[in-house]
Amino acid sequence: MPRLECIQCVQFASHSDALVSTHKELDSRTKTALAQATVAAAEQAAVQEPLPVKSTSHLHDLASAAAGLFGWGEGGVTVNANQALVVTQEQLEQIRQLRGVPELEQLQERKNNER
Repeated sequence: MPRLECIQCVQFASHSDALVSTHKELDSRTKTALAQATVAAAEQAAVQEPLPVKSTSHLHDLASAAAGLFGWGEGGVTVNANQALVVTQEQLEQIRQLRGVPELEQLQERKNNER
């Protein structure tokens, strides 16, 4: 009788291995099929008109989806469409200097000289 139990164990192990193998194959095929469907949908969307954005919450949803897709959220980047960007006068002057935009006094002088 012990020999019969051993044969059943071997049969069970081979069935188990076959099941694991089948699951791995199905997993791979499912990932491939989903990737192909995603590519087809993205290519179709790329040739259509852009989606209309009707609210800041809609923009937030789109930005969050893109962030998840492209990994933009890694490293603590947060997309928040409900906050306003506030730039101080000092920061604005620094930006103008970096971009080579003349200061307000220089612009006024030029305007006065043109008259």
